[in-house]
Amino acid sequence: EYPEEKEVLCDLNACFTIESIEQNESIQLINMNVSNEGQIITKDYIELTQKETEEKSVSIVFGRLTCNLGYYDKSLKYFQQLLNDPNDEDLAWIEYSIGRALHFKGELQEAREYYNRAYDRMMMNNPARIKDSAPVLNNIGLVLHKQRQYNEALDYHQRALKMKEKYYSCGHVGIATSLNNIGLILYDQGKYDEALGYHQQSLKMRKKYYPSDHVDIATSLNNIGNILRQQGKYDEAVDYYQRTLTIYEKFHLVDNLSRITTERNIRELTGKNELVKL
Repeated sequence: EYPEEKEVLCDLNACFTIESIEQNESIQLINMNVSNEGQIITKDYIELTQKETEEKSVSIVFGRLTCNLGYYDKSLKYFQQLLNDPNDEDLAWIEYSIGRALHFKGELQEAREYYNRAYDRMMMNNPARIKDSAPVLNNIGLVLHKQRQYNEALDYHQRALKMKEKYYSCGHVGIATSLNNIGLILYDQGKYDEALGYHQQSLKMRKKYYPSDHVDIATSLNNIGNILRQQGKYDEAVDYYQRTLTIYEKFHLVDNLSRITTERNIRELTGKNELVKL
Protein backbone atom coordinates (compact mmCIF):
# COMPACT_ATOMS: atom_id res chain seq x y z
CA GLU A 1 0.00 0.00 0.00
CA TYR A 2 1.06 3.57 -0.64
CA PRO A 3 -0.94 5.77 1.75
CA GLU A 4 1.36 8.75 1.26
CA GLU A 5 0.53 9.05 -2.43
CA LYS A 6 -3.19 8.77 -1.68
CA GLU A 7 -2.92 11.52 0.94
CA VAL A 8 -1.18 13.84 -1.51
CA LEU A 9 -3.83 13.38 -4.16
CA CYS A 10 -6.73 13.74 -1.73
CA ASP A 11 -5.28 16.88 -0.20
CA LEU A 12 -4.85 18.34 -3.66
CA ASN A 13 -8.44 17.62 -4.70
CA ALA A 14 -8.93 21.31 -5.43
CA CYS A 15 -6.80 20.58 -8.50
CA PHE A 16 -7.27 16.83 -9.02
CA THR A 17 -10.17 14.40 -8.88
CA ILE A 18 -9.59 10.69 -8.31
CA GLU A 19 -11.42 8.63 -10.92
CA SER A 20 -10.59 5.14 -9.67
CA ILE A 21 -8.23 3.18 -7.43
CA GLU A 22 -7.16 -0.29 -8.57
CA GLN A 23 -5.25 -2.70 -6.35
CA ASN A 24 -3.29 -5.76 -7.41
CA GLU A 25 -0.67 -7.87 -5.66
CA SER A 26 2.16 -5.36 -5.87
CA ILE A 27 0.88 -1.92 -6.77
CA GLN A 28 -1.95 0.48 -6.20
CA LEU A 29 -2.92 2.33 -9.38
CA ILE A 30 -4.67 5.66 -8.90
CA ASN A 31 -6.31 7.19 -11.96
CA MET A 32 -6.90 10.91 -11.69
CA ASN A 33 -7.97 13.84 -13.82
CA VAL A 34 -7.45 17.54 -13.40
CA SER A 35 -10.64 19.10 -12.00
CA ASN A 36 -12.36 22.02 -13.70
CA GLU A 37 -11.36 24.36 -10.88
CA GLY A 38 -7.71 23.41 -10.95
CA GLN A 39 -7.25 22.72 -14.63
CA ILE A 40 -6.09 26.14 -15.75
CA ILE A 41 -4.05 26.83 -12.60
CA THR A 42 -2.27 23.48 -12.70
CA LYS A 43 -1.63 23.57 -16.45
CA ASP A 44 -0.24 27.10 -16.26
CA TYR A 45 1.89 26.24 -13.23
CA ILE A 46 3.45 23.17 -14.87
CA GLU A 47 4.14 25.02 -18.12
CA LEU A 48 5.61 28.04 -16.33
CA THR A 49 7.75 25.92 -14.01
CA GLN A 50 9.06 23.88 -16.93
CA LYS A 51 9.86 27.12 -18.73
CA GLU A 52 11.58 28.68 -15.71
CA THR A 53 13.64 25.64 -14.75
CA GLU A 54 13.77 23.90 -18.13
CA GLU A 55 12.71 20.80 -16.21
CA LYS A 56 10.83 18.47 -18.57
CA SER A 57 9.63 15.86 -16.07
CA VAL A 58 6.01 16.33 -15.05
CA SER A 59 6.63 13.98 -12.10
CA ILE A 60 9.25 16.36 -10.69
CA VAL A 61 7.14 19.45 -11.36
CA PHE A 62 4.10 17.82 -9.72
CA GLY A 63 6.09 17.17 -6.55
CA ARG A 64 7.26 20.77 -6.50
CA LEU A 65 3.69 21.98 -6.94
CA THR A 66 2.77 19.94 -3.85
CA CYS A 67 5.52 21.75 -1.94
CA ASN A 68 4.52 25.17 -3.25
CA LEU A 69 0.96 24.58 -2.06
CA GLY A 70 2.31 24.16 1.47
CA TYR A 71 2.26 20.36 1.70
CA TYR A 72 5.92 20.14 2.67
CA ASP A 73 5.80 16.76 4.41
CA LYS A 74 3.84 15.17 1.60
CA SER A 75 6.18 16.61 -1.01
CA LEU A 76 9.11 15.26 1.00
CA LYS A 77 7.60 11.76 1.16
CA TYR A 78 6.76 11.91 -2.53
CA PHE A 79 10.36 12.66 -3.50
CA GLN A 80 11.83 10.21 -0.99
CA GLN A 81 9.76 7.45 -2.57
CA LEU A 82 10.78 8.65 -6.01
CA LEU A 83 14.42 8.50 -4.93
CA ASN A 84 13.96 4.88 -3.81
CA ASP A 85 12.22 3.98 -7.07
CA PRO A 86 13.27 6.64 -9.60
CA ASN A 87 12.06 4.84 -12.72
CA ASP A 88 14.52 6.75 -14.93
CA GLU A 89 13.80 10.10 -13.28
CA ASP A 90 16.77 12.43 -12.77
CA LEU A 91 18.35 11.59 -9.39
CA ALA A 92 20.02 14.98 -9.05
CA TRP A 93 16.71 16.82 -9.47
CA ILE A 94 15.05 14.44 -7.01
CA GLU A 95 17.74 15.16 -4.41
CA TYR A 96 17.43 18.87 -5.10
CA SER A 97 13.66 18.64 -4.63
CA ILE A 98 14.06 16.77 -1.32
CA GLY A 99 16.38 19.56 -0.21
CA ARG A 100 13.82 22.11 -1.31
CA ALA A 101 11.03 20.49 0.73
CA LEU A 102 13.31 20.37 3.79
CA HIS A 103 14.24 24.00 3.11
CA PHE A 104 10.56 25.01 3.16
CA LYS A 105 10.16 23.10 6.43
CA GLY A 106 12.97 25.16 7.95
CA GLU A 107 15.31 22.18 8.29
CA LEU A 108 18.22 24.10 6.83
CA GLN A 109 21.13 21.81 7.62
CA GLU A 110 19.35 18.77 6.19
CA ALA A 111 18.34 20.79 3.15
CA ARG A 112 21.95 21.83 2.60
CA GLU A 113 23.04 18.19 2.68
CA TYR A 114 20.64 17.26 -0.13
CA TYR A 115 21.56 20.34 -2.13
CA ASN A 116 25.20 19.29 -1.81
CA ARG A 117 24.34 15.78 -2.97
CA ALA A 118 22.51 17.14 -6.00
CA TYR A 119 25.37 19.50 -6.84
CA ASP A 120 28.02 16.78 -6.47
CA ARG A 121 26.02 14.42 -8.68
CA MET A 122 25.74 17.10 -11.37
CA MET A 123 29.47 17.82 -11.20
CA MET A 124 30.37 14.12 -11.42
CA ASN A 125 28.41 13.79 -14.62
CA ASN A 126 30.43 13.63 -17.84
CA PRO A 127 30.24 16.34 -19.02
CA ALA A 128 29.53 18.27 -15.82
CA ARG A 129 26.02 19.74 -15.71
CA ILE A 130 27.12 23.32 -15.14
CA LYS A 131 23.89 24.91 -16.35
CA ASP A 132 21.69 22.64 -14.21
CA SER A 133 23.73 23.41 -11.11
CA ALA A 134 22.75 27.11 -11.06
CA PRO A 135 19.43 26.60 -9.17
CA VAL A 136 21.22 24.36 -6.68
CA LEU A 137 23.84 27.02 -5.96
CA ASN A 138 21.04 29.57 -5.68
CA ASN A 139 19.28 27.55 -2.99
CA ILE A 140 22.48 26.90 -1.07
CA GLY A 141 22.86 30.67 -1.07
CA LEU A 142 19.35 31.01 0.36
CA VAL A 143 20.18 28.60 3.18
CA LEU A 144 23.37 30.50 4.02
CA HIS A 145 21.49 33.81 3.93
CA LYS A 146 18.93 32.43 6.37
CA GLN A 147 21.84 31.38 8.61
CA ARG A 148 23.18 34.96 8.36
CA GLN A 149 26.37 33.86 6.66
CA TYR A 150 26.07 36.81 4.31
CA ASN A 151 29.45 36.79 2.59
CA GLU A 152 29.32 33.08 1.81
CA ALA A 153 25.70 33.39 0.68
CA LEU A 154 26.65 36.27 -1.60
CA ASP A 155 29.40 34.15 -3.14
CA TYR A 156 26.96 31.34 -3.99
CA HIS A 157 24.41 33.74 -5.49
CA GLN A 158 27.08 35.45 -7.58
CA ARG A 159 28.28 32.08 -8.86
CA ALA A 160 24.69 31.15 -9.73
CA LEU A 161 24.17 34.49 -11.49
CA LYS A 162 27.35 34.06 -13.51
CA MET A 163 26.22 30.63 -14.71
CA LYS A 164 22.73 31.87 -15.57
CA GLU A 165 24.07 34.82 -17.54
CA LYS A 166 26.29 32.43 -19.50
CA TYR A 167 23.84 29.62 -20.17
CA TYR A 168 20.34 31.12 -19.91
CA SER A 169 18.66 33.22 -22.57
CA CYS A 170 18.84 36.99 -22.20
CA GLY A 171 16.15 38.20 -19.80
CA HIS A 172 15.45 34.73 -18.38
CA VAL A 173 13.47 34.97 -15.16
CA GLY A 174 16.10 32.88 -13.37
CA ILE A 175 18.53 35.77 -13.80
CA ALA A 176 15.98 38.11 -12.22
CA THR A 177 15.72 35.73 -9.26
CA SER A 178 19.48 35.81 -8.68
CA LEU A 179 19.56 39.60 -8.94
CA ASN A 180 16.76 39.77 -6.37
CA ASN A 181 18.55 37.41 -3.98
CA ILE A 182 21.81 39.36 -4.21
CA GLY A 183 19.86 42.54 -3.52
CA LEU A 184 18.35 41.01 -0.38
CA ILE A 185 21.78 40.13 1.02
CA LEU A 186 23.15 43.60 0.28
CA TYR A 187 20.10 45.07 2.03
CA ASP A 188 20.80 43.02 5.14
CA GLN A 189 24.41 44.22 5.00
CA GLY A 190 23.21 47.83 4.97
CA LYS A 191 24.49 48.43 1.41
CA TYR A 192 21.29 50.12 0.28
CA ASP A 193 22.51 51.83 -2.89
CA GLU A 194 23.96 48.59 -4.24
CA ALA A 195 20.87 46.64 -3.20
CA LEU A 196 18.61 49.13 -4.98
CA GLY A 197 20.46 48.65 -8.25
CA TYR A 198 20.04 44.88 -8.13
CA HIS A 199 16.34 45.07 -7.26
CA GLN A 200 15.68 47.58 -10.04
CA GLN A 201 17.32 45.25 -12.55
CA SER A 202 15.31 42.32 -11.23
CA LEU A 203 12.04 44.27 -11.44
CA LYS A 204 12.76 45.33 -15.01
CA MET A 205 13.27 41.70 -16.08
CA ARG A 206 10.24 40.45 -14.20
CA LYS A 207 8.01 43.06 -15.84
CA LYS A 208 9.06 41.75 -19.24
CA TYR A 209 8.53 38.12 -18.26
CA TYR A 210 5.42 38.12 -16.06
CA PRO A 211 1.95 39.71 -16.29
CA SER A 212 1.78 43.04 -14.47
CA ASP A 213 -0.05 41.58 -11.47
CA HIS A 214 2.30 38.67 -10.80
CA VAL A 215 3.30 38.11 -7.18
CA ASP A 216 7.03 38.27 -8.03
CA ILE A 217 6.53 41.79 -9.34
CA ALA A 218 4.84 42.66 -6.05
CA THR A 219 7.84 41.20 -4.23
CA SER A 220 10.26 43.36 -6.22
CA LEU A 221 8.18 46.49 -5.65
CA ASN A 222 8.06 45.74 -1.93
CA ASN A 223 11.82 45.17 -1.76
CA ILE A 224 12.48 48.52 -3.43
CA GLY A 225 10.04 50.15 -1.02
CA ASN A 226 11.98 48.71 1.92
CA ILE A 227 15.23 50.19 0.62
CA LEU A 228 13.71 53.62 0.00
CA ARG A 229 12.33 53.55 3.52
CA GLN A 230 15.78 52.89 4.96
CA GLN A 231 17.13 55.76 2.88
CA GLY A 232 14.52 58.11 4.36
CA LYS A 233 12.72 58.55 1.02
CA TYR A 234 9.30 58.04 2.54
CA ASP A 235 7.11 59.40 -0.28
CA GLU A 236 8.80 57.15 -2.83
CA ALA A 237 8.63 54.19 -0.46
CA VAL A 238 4.88 54.67 0.05
CA ASP A 239 4.39 54.77 -3.72
CA TYR A 240 6.11 51.39 -4.11
CA TYR A 241 4.19 49.92 -1.18
CA GLN A 242 0.91 51.14 -2.70
CA ARG A 243 1.77 49.46 -5.99
CA THR A 244 2.59 46.29 -4.07
CA LEU A 245 -0.71 46.45 -2.20
CA THR A 246 -2.67 46.89 -5.44
CA ILE A 247 -1.42 43.50 -6.62
CA TYR A 248 -2.19 41.83 -3.30
CA GLU A 249 -5.72 43.31 -3.27
CA LYS A 250 -6.41 41.94 -6.73
CA PHE A 251 -6.02 38.43 -5.38
CA HIS A 252 -8.10 39.14 -2.25
CA LEU A 253 -5.24 38.22 0.08
CA VAL A 254 -7.02 39.55 3.17
CA ASP A 255 -5.09 37.63 5.84
CA ASN A 256 -1.85 37.31 3.91
CA LEU A 257 1.14 38.28 6.06
CA SER A 258 2.83 40.16 3.21
CA ARG A 259 -0.29 42.24 2.62
CA ILE A 260 -0.69 42.97 6.34
CA THR A 261 2.97 44.05 6.56
CA THR A 262 2.63 46.27 3.49
CA GLU A 263 -0.47 47.97 4.89
CA ARG A 264 1.33 48.58 8.18
CA ASN A 265 4.32 50.06 6.35
CA ILE A 266 2.07 52.46 4.48
CA ARG A 267 0.37 53.60 7.70
CA GLU A 268 3.69 54.08 9.49
CA LEU A 269 5.30 56.05 6.65
CA THR A 270 2.21 58.17 6.11
CA GLY A 271 2.49 59.14 9.78
CA LYS A 272 6.17 59.97 9.38
CA ASN A 273 5.42 62.21 6.41
CA GLU A 274 2.76 64.08 8.38
CA LEU A 275 5.28 64.73 11.16
CA VAL A 276 7.84 66.01 8.66
CA LYS A 277 5.28 68.41 7.16
CA LEU A 278 4.41 69.76 10.62
